[in-house]
Amino acid sequence: MKATKYLFFLLFLLFGVLAFAADWNCKINLPPNPQNYPKELLLRMMYVDITNSEHQAVTVYLHGEVRRNGKLIGKGNSNKIEIPPGGKRITRSDITRIEKEWWDKEFEKLLLRLPTLPAGDYEACIFVYKAKGKKLLTKCCSVFKSQYVIPPKLISPENGDIVKDDFPIFRWTPVYPRDRATYKLKIVEVYPGQYKFDAMERNEAWFEKDGIVGTSLKYPISAKSFEKNKKYAWQVVATVGVHTRKSEVWEFWYKERPGAGEVVIKRPSEGDTLGSVECIEVDVGGRKDIREITFMLSWDGKKWEKIGTDKNPKDGWIIDVDTYALIFSGTKEAYFKIVAVTKQGKKIETRPLKVTISN
Repeated sequence: MKATKYLFFLLFLLFGVLAFAADWNCKINLPPNPQNYPKELLLRMMYVDITNSEHQAVTVYLHGEVRRNGKLIGKGNSNKIEIPPGGKRITRSDITRIEKEWWDKEFEKLLLRLPTLPAGDYEACIFVYKAKGKKLLTKCCSVFKSQYVIPPKLISPENGDIVKDDFPIFRWTPVYPRDRATYKLKIVEVYPGQYKFDAMERNEAWFEKDGIVGTSLKYPISAKSFEKNKKYAWQVVATVGVHTRKSEVWEFWYKERPGAGEVVIKRPSEGDTLGSVECIEVDVGGRKDIREITFMLSWDGKKWEKIGTDKNPKDGWIIDVDTYALIFSGTKEAYFKIVAVTKQGKKIETRPLKVTISN
């Protein structure tokens, strides 16, 4: 899929006028802080005014060049457009065809994947040429900075923790850029047999607070008390301008965790996305009779292969998994499970955990 429709979107990004012919000039119009808008919305809101002070209509075409961090990333010519005396406002609907189009391949991938402009310093130029004779009538150039809002990451309580404090402090990392960022903390109860992601989407909020300006919140005394032996999930949503970015979803037990002595995968959790190198954390429930623990991976949930083994594991056992060694590129679903063997030779298997691996 080509990024054609975004070429002149990038060319119209900035304000600035540089007139070449006495009877011609142009002006680019955008809402304030255009980097805060999703690409599709910004594409609908932007326009460029071309002024024609001649006494007759002139057919022109636009040639555009865009640079990001000093490197040329895109160029192309528009279809022919008739500019009547007085001028014309050019919007997306006027650009019906792009000719001699060229994109930097890496930038094109970013542009198609990200919801907003990829981060960077942009310089965009529009050249307005007379269609007949190809005389340059005017040129508009400007610069524009785009910053991607990085989602917050949860810090504590950690995923799978047992929280014993009645009023725990929830902590997360700030988003970037930090300017004017506010946060919403949401906590829900996770019912037996329910995944934390499903609980976050479907269950009524146990606690929710919006408009937080810092990166931590002590659970209020006035809030509904957590219930012993219950599991809860929590998530932080950051808002910067029109952007919203969600953290991952973590879960914790309050006071105690039922089923002490169980072997469980503490990290990652169901539905998580793993990068190139990840730590898989296992909790053996304080058991002293576990002789060996093996980490297993499957692409279909049926055929399993060994990834790593450890002798005499303890609670918090961690294995580093290099997914680059899994011989694929891109994004792929996978299943994890743990097979523990006791000193008496009994096998204990965890429930398969479905995750996404991105290489």
